[in-house]
Amino acid sequence: MGLYDRDYVRYRPHVRLANPLGPDWRTSGVFWIIAVTVGIFFIQLILGEERASVLYCSPDRVVKHFEIWRLLTAAFCHSTGTIWHLAWNMLIVFFFGPQIERLYGRRDFLAFYLTVAVVANAAFCAVPYIFGGSPYAYVLGASGCGMALIVLCALYFPNQTVIFFFIPMPLWLLGALLVLGDVVGALNPRTGGPIAYSVHLAGAGLGALYRFVDLRLTTILARLERLRFRRRVRRAWEARASEERYDGVPRFIEDIEKQRLDRILEKISRFGRESLTEEELDFLNRMSERYRGKG
Repeated sequence: MGLYDRDYVRYRPHVRLANPLGPDWRTSGVFWIIAVTVGIFFIQLILGEERASVLYCSPDRVVKHFEIWRLLTAAFCHSTGTIWHLAWNMLIVFFFGPQIERLYGRRDFLAFYLTVAVVANAAFCAVPYIFGGSPYAYVLGASGCGMALIVLCALYFPNQTVIFFFIPMPLWLLGALLVLGDVVGALNPRTGGPIAYSVHLAGAGLGALYRFVDLRLTTILARLERLRFRRRVRRAWEARASEERYDGVPRFIEDIEKQRLDRILEKISRFGRESLTEEELDFLNRMSERYRGKG
């Protein structure tokens, strides 16, 4: 046996680590979300905190000045004082986003992510006007989207094992702990009130709604299409029912009755009046009275 025939030196192909984004990762929605978010982070660094703040979400700027673009742009901005704010949120998108994208498809996944971003930041803007607090505070980051992804994955894959701070646990437990932590933080006056946690809780709530109500874009469009179809059918029925009537009978109903009357008269000509059933005799008498009334 030669040296190169031995098992311990036999060539083995290079083993690649599995990519959570799949083979088409460059065109996945998760990839583009991460790429855009990281790109905006560097733009923030270039512009500086003061000029970049035009992208942050502030209740005063959104409600009083109607700068509604902030509801979306704030979800792609992160604190430039530390890399961990960006890194933590993008890790959540990287690990949990592909599971939802595989279930929903790229278009529905992107619509889900952007919807959560807007709704979660809108909740942040509503809190100071409902519960009190400063409307001049601002929020930035994808934490609401991250919470929505975790909750939605936990509802679809509750027994999936995850590692959280080196502790393995089922995904449902991780989601429950995170939501519970946000609820406790929101109710704790030492944290400055619920305004700091409204984004997280709104994201978690919307994630749950997507699971139980199915708010996917394609589902909503299909529901609207069914509604439009039913309206068209109702209008067509009403249009036919409003056509010329005789004795309160719509024209299209009368056409059907005429066809049946012809079949009964043919039966009489072939087999005699005795061949008719009682129901057919009643029908024949009704038709006779109707046509006599017209005359």
